[in-house]
Amino acid sequence: MLKAFRVLCAAVVSVVAVAAVGSVLWAADAVVTGEVDDQFQIVSTEGDFYVVADSEKGQELVTQHIGEMVEVVGTITYSDEDDMKIIDVKSFKVIAPAMDAGADMSEEVY
Repeated sequence: MLKAFRVLCAAVVSVVAVAAVGSVLWAADAVVTGEVDDQFQIVSTEGDFYVVADSEKGQELVTQHIGEMVEVVGTITYSDEDDMKIIDVKSFKVIAPAMDAGADMSEEVY
């Protein structure tokens, strides 16, 4: 009886561990379109806020493209504690420059 209980507990722990790891391993890249604000966020066209993770591409995005409309490819994670969406930027392209930038409208991929 004790052996069966141990096997059952081990099986339950294994299933929970696989489920937790699987959600991270199967995370797919997402595409978010929105405007870069001055708070290190992307405000999506749907009105959602995404905090940009601290990475080389993320820093380039939030320091050089404030006010611009961008399309970002990255991995989104969720912080239950703060109820925030965080995007780890893999690549992005500017699809509309800031209104006062005076830049041309050609798309640049980063």
